[in-house]
Amino acid sequence: LREWRVLNNAIQMHVALKPALAMGTKDYYLENEVAIYLGKRNTLQRTMAYRQLGQIKNELFFSLKGAYRFVIHDAMLQG
Repeated sequence: LREWRVLNNAIQMHVALKPALAMGTKDYYLENEVAIYLGKRNTLQRTMAYRQLGQIKNELFFSLKGAYRFVIHDAMLQG
């Protein structure tokens, strides 16, 4: 996971990139996910955006997420 703070005003904006690679028994794939968080948020280690434990009373944000998955091999379809 990599995250950048784009705006640091009263309304913060964070952009996060989360690549993933999976090689399992069912399928092999590469996945890139991009997330944009708008609103007041705690630090990366304490935010509920990534399901971290801590106090959430200082957070009020929403997120927009998009992902693309490139499937290399799918055992369900390709046998």
